[in-house]
Amino acid sequence: MTVDASSTVQYANDAIEDLFGYSAEELVGESLSAVIPDRLEAAHFEAIDRYVETGEKRLDWEWLELPARHRNGEKFPVGVSFGEYTIDGEPFFTGIIRDITDRKEPEAALERSEDLLDRTQRLTNVGGWELDRATDEQRWTDEVYRIHELPVGDEPDLESALDFYHPEDRRVVEAAVERAIESGEGYDEELRLLTANDEQRWVRTQWEPHFENGEITKIRGAFQDNTEQKFQQRELRSTNSTLSTLLGKRPGRCARRGQRPRCTVRQRRVLSALRRRRSARRAHRQRLSGSRRERRGSVRRRRSVPRDQRRLRRGGPRRSPARCSNSRTGGCSNAAAPLSRPRRREIGISGCITTSPSGYDAKQSSRRFTIGPGR
Repeated sequence: MTVDASSTVQYANDAIEDLFGYSAEELVGESLSAVIPDRLEAAHFEAIDRYVETGEKRLDWEWLELPARHRNGEKFPVGVSFGEYTIDGEPFFTGIIRDITDRKEPEAALERSEDLLDRTQRLTNVGGWELDRATDEQRWTDEVYRIHELPVGDEPDLESALDFYHPEDRRVVEAAVERAIESGEGYDEELRLLTANDEQRWVRTQWEPHFENGEITKIRGAFQDNTEQKFQQRELRSTNSTLSTLLGKRPGRCARRGQRPRCTVRQRRVLSALRRRRSARRAHRQRLSGSRRERRGSVRRRRSVPRDQRRLRRGGPRRSPARCSNSRTGGCSNAAAPLSRPRRREIGISGCITTSPSGYDAKQSSRRFTIGPGR
């Protein structure tokens, strides 16, 4: 492709259609902005104008990797080699353009993997390393540098790396490395580490030998900074020890009745808090049990209503009242006493009732009398 000083396309071969989706005839006479992403358009024209006026180059024209835009709007990476020539005093620029998507995709995938690895290492405080057995050179990830408080890229040899361990732990690490080299034995232990700023840290060191053709060629391992976890464990033990000291071996000894308490002020406060908590729990349980009793009582009351109804139904259907056979005699000697309220009921007495003073009638039955309001 050839463009003039105003970035207008003067020539394009047929292969240009495979790259950008435009035919050569469509591009000739059009601005180069048709295949340049919008975010790079202003920078491109500024660079061309500056070069035409001053001859200044800020980019390498021999090989330049840039994003390009296809006719369908998709962006893809291209590699461009520029050349310049002049016709009648007018500058023209020729570029050889190649699609480098196949090469850029693995690079982009590798970049994503490295970014994810770095984020994971920062979150978990875990770094990886590798020791080359032939040269004793080490390769560290960025997190290992951060654990040692060293600038990234300054890779120490094996002897220098061992110097970071605590003097009491270095002998243990040296013996473990020798066993790994000689017999292929792995290692996993928590040790003390002295950083470049003379700060002590607790790190978990783990490694496994790597074999090639039956020989140990590399040792690969990992570092994990457990310093914060160690501090938390110490604080927890200190808190438990302080609490045990305040309460004593037998917390109930200070509160035992009939004895003079020998407690400190702090112990009394702790015991008072425990008593208040127990009292609150006891009151809560009592409230719960009271509500249960109320619910059970309401259920009993609801159940008693149908029971009373069943008792009333046992008397059978209501019968019409009748007088005694000897009503002509003027009454019955064993007349029933007046009832307190007009409710039907059965009594197991013998005899007959003619008319009660309260206006109730009775009917004689073979077994019992049915008493109820008269009509």
